[in-house]
Amino acid sequence: MTVPTLLAIPNYAPQAGKLPALPEGYTGYYQSPARQLVFAFGFREKKGWVYASNDGWKAHECSPSRLPPTIQPDSPEAQWLAACWQAALAQAMNVAMENLFFKTLPGLVRKETKL
Repeated sequence: MTVPTLLAIPNYAPQAGKLPALPEGYTGYYQSPARQLVFAFGFREKKGWVYASNDGWKAHECSPSRLPPTIQPDSPEAQWLAACWQAALAQAMNVAMENLFFKTLPGLVRKETKL
């Protein structure tokens, strides 16, 4: 599915190359004076990755309980990543619930009753 672009972010580290294609799902962005970070959570893959501009935009798999090696514990970047995970998992849960109730059970439609 092609999704229209909502936001274009400048690449302040053009030497790092281009960010690879991200999975369909949740995307978060963080910018510090030293680098740019992108978090991607794939709904189909049920996994998360962090990409760092100072690391050539390599994908580093992570989880809510495991930071990638490029992020230091107790740093502002770690706090940002925790917020990304909360948002991504909440969004993934909403997508899962919609799929459960409206796609697998098409007859489940609440009918209005007239008084």
